[in-house]
Parts: sequence; structure tokens; C-alpha cells
Amino acid sequence: MKAFTFGVFALILTLYSSVLVAEEKPKKPLHKSGKVVSIDAEKKVIVVRARVVKMTSKNIDESKIPTYTFHYTDDTQAVCVKDRGATLEDLKDGERIVVVYELKEKRMIAKKIMWGMLSRRR
Repeated sequence: MKAFTFGVFALILTLYSSVLVAEEKPKKPLHKSGKVVSIDAEKKVIVVRARVVKMTSKNIDESKIPTYTFHYTDDTQAVCVKDRGATLEDLKDGERIVVVYELKEKRMIAKKIMWGMLSRRR
């Protein structure tokens, strides 16, 4: 009887520990910043050229700076600091933005798009 009780206890302990290992930590939100290259409202796609943090030369070839394609949905939150009533339709090419996104099926899905708060660094 003791062996049976010990065996059941060991089984429960094993199952419980595997559940603890399987729990994932909450993921930090992913984000990218840069300038809007293009917006396709029909396909709900925004292409953003990455922000270059340190430029050693002012003659950087823009074709070598990576671009990112974000897909947005009706649930994507649009935040313009300068105009609280702005929507994604007000976003224009060349605007500096920050996109908070998540990866789904190898696509970057925008959860929040923010603009109007980034000042130019000199």
C-alpha cells in the first residue's frame, strides 16, 4: 500500500512540475520606429523605413536601410499626439511613427501606431 501511495504521489508531482515548466512568461510587446514609406488602405498595409540611430555619414544609401511591412486591422489603435481625433487615414508618407506589433503567421500585425510625438534630432 505504501508503494502504491508513493507511486501516485510521484506521478502527481511529475505532472504538476511539467505544468509549471509549460507556463510561458508574458511576452514584451515588439515595436519598431521609422518613417512611413507607403500606405495601402485597401490592403491595410503600411511600409516603414527603419530609423537609423547613428549615422556616420550623411550620404547613407537609403536602399540599404531596411523596411518593414506592417498589416493593420480595424482593431489597430491609432494614436496621434498632436491631434487626438486623428485616424490612420490622416497618416501620411514621410511621417515618423512607432508601431507596436505582434507576429502572427510570419506577418507583423500592428496593434498600435503612434505618431506626432517624435521630434527631429540634430
